[in-house]
Amino acid sequence: MSRHWRQCGSVLLVILACGAAQAADKPIQVFVNSQRQTFHPPALARNGKAYLPMRPFASAIMGGLAYDAGTGTVRISYCSKTAKLKKSQGITVNGSFYVPLRTVADALAIPITWNPRTASVNINLGSAGG
Repeated sequence: MSRHWRQCGSVLLVILACGAAQAADKPIQVFVNSQRQTFHPPALARNGKAYLPMRPFASAIMGGLAYDAGTGTVRISYCSKTAKLKKSQGITVNGSFYVPLRTVADALAIPITWNPRTASVNINLGSAGG
């Protein structure tokens, strides 16, 4: 009986470890107009979504950035468009706030392309409508 419980426990640990590995953040590469960007902290993918650190992302697109701590609202602007996000829509990793790239890019009308083979995203400002 004791051996059986040890085996069950071992199987459970393997299952939990696999689940934790799947949910782990994965680094991704970011390009703006095909030029590689280095973000500090780095961009990442979590649960199939790309997240970019808020301040480096706004800087990379030369956009405006405002945060209202009272309402927990982030505003990123580019050309004549503004993406407004509640902080609950993003994630915080090691004290840095990350925005969901697809949500912000769609709100700002900025085309993005994802390359799963290289785990990279290209933000195409040349095609952004303003």
